Amino acid sequence: MKKYLFILVFILGFSQINWQIEIADSVRTDSGGIGWASLKLDILSQPRIVYYQSGWDTNWVKLIYLSKIQGQWIKETVDSSYGYTTTNYYVWPDLCLDRNDHPHIAFVHRYSDNTVKLFYAKKVTNYWSIQKLDSIPEPHWSKPSLALDTNDYPGITWAYRSPVDTVWRIKYFHWDGISWNSEIAYDGNDLPDFCPSLAVDFENRPHIVYYQRNPDSVKYAFWNGTNWQFWGDSTNQGMGGNYGPSLKLDSSGYPHFIHGWATNYVHWNGNFWESETTGAAGPLNYLDLDTDNLPHIAFLCDQRPAYCYRDSTGWHLCGYIEPDPYTVTGHSLSFCLDDNKPHVAYIGCGSGNWYRMKYAKGTFVGIEETDTRYRMHNTGREIEVSPTICHKILNIKYMVSDAGEVELAIYDVCGKRIKSMVERDCPIGDYKKTLNISDLACGVYFMVLKQNNEAVSKKFTIVR
Repeated sequence: MKKYLFILVFILGFSQINWQIEIADSVRTDSGGIGWASLKLDILSQPRIVYYQSGWDTNWVKLIYLSKIQGQWIKETVDSSYGYTTTNYYVWPDLCLDRNDHPHIAFVHRYSDNTVKLFYAKKVTNYWSIQKLDSIPEPHWSKPSLALDTNDYPGITWAYRSPVDTVWRIKYFHWDGISWNSEIAYDGNDLPDFCPSLAVDFENRPHIVYYQRNPDSVKYAFWNGTNWQFWGDSTNQGMGGNYGPSLKLDSSGYPHFIHGWATNYVHWNGNFWESETTGAAGPLNYLDLDTDNLPHIAFLCDQRPAYCYRDSTGWHLCGYIEPDPYTVTGHSLSFCLDDNKPHVAYIGCGSGNWYRMKYAKGTFVGIEETDTRYRMHNTGREIEVSPTICHKILNIKYMVSDAGEVELAIYDVCGKRIKSMVERDCPIGDYKKTLNISDLACGVYFMVLKQNNEAVSKKFTIVR
C-alpha cells in the first residue's frame, strides 16, 4: 500500500521535487512562540524572513528579522513590546527587499489596551526606522500587504474602520519620496478583514485583490491614473477569516491571483478574465509566477505546507513540503520563486515541544520514467466519474481487466486516502457504483482504481 501512495502523489502529480529543509530558529513551546512568517530572497538568492516571537515567561514580544549570510542565520530585532502576550502581539508582517536588498516591512501591532496600529519599518544603515501609519481603536486587526514601486517607494494596503461609523474600508498608503499619502480604495463592507493583496505595476499603479461578504466574493481593484476600476467574481467559498487572496503581476503587468479554499486561479490575458480550479485545497495559499508567467502555489493541506504548479500540460500537485506528519503549521506560511525554484518559510509545531522556523528550498529533479509495474494506463477507458463537479451523489464506472484484488478509493489532493469503496477480489467485468459524498468537505479529490500494481484515476470537485 505504501507503493500505491507514492504513485498517487508523484505520478498523478506528474512531478518530482526534492526539498532541502533547515531550521532557522526555534523556541520551546513552554517558554514562547513564533508565527506569521514572511519570506523574500536577496540578490544572492539567500533567504530573508520576518516573523513574530513571543516570550510567555518574560511577557516580551518581538518582531524578528532573519538573514542567512555565508551559511549562518543572523537574527535581529525590528521592534519589541512588553505586555501580556495574549493581548499584546504582532500580526502578519509583510516583507519586501528593494534593489539594494534593504528590507521594508509592513506590520500590525495589537496592544494590550485593545488598540491596533499599522506600522512601516525600513532598515537604515544599522538601525530600524519605524513609522506609524494608521490605527483602529478596537481589537480588530487586518492583514497588511506591502509592495514597492519602480522607485523602491513603499505602498501598503490594509482594512480600516473609522471610530465614527461601522464601515470597513480598504486604505491605500503610498510614500512619494517626501511624505505618506493615503486614500480610500473601497468602503462599504461588513467584513472585518478584507484580506487585501497589493501589487504595483511598472507604471506605479496599484492593483488590489480583496474579499467581500454578502455575497461571498473576490474583488479586483485597479487605479487607472484617474479613479479606481473594479471587477468582481462571485465565489461562495466561505471567504474571510484572515485567509486572503494572493496577487501577482506578470511581465506585461496583467494580474494573476488565487483565492478560496479550493484555490481558484484567475488571470487577465489582455482581453478577458480566465478562471480555473487548481486541484489544491487549503485555507492559506500563496502565489508566485515563474519566468514564463506560469503560476506556482504553496498552500496548507491538513495543516502541513504543500506545493503545486502549472505548465502547458496542466496543474501538477507535488504533495507535502514538510515530511513530518505530526508537524502542524497553522497560519504561518510564506512562499516565493527564484530562478523558477520554490522557496518556502513556515513554522512547525510538532514533536519535541518546539516551535521551529523552517526554511525549505525545492529543486526539480525531472520526470523519471515510471517503473512498468506501476505505469499509468488510459484513465478514460478504465474508470469514469460523473458529474465531475458534484454536490452529494457521485456515479462511478470502472473496468476490471483481470480477475483479482481490486481497490477503489477516494484520495485528497495531497495523497491521503479519504474513503474506501472496494477492497476485495473481483472477476473480470464492468462495474457501476453510486456513492453518497455528503460527508466529504468541499474540495478537489481523486477517484483511484488500483489493480495488479497499476493505478488509474479521475479527478472530481465537490462544491456546495
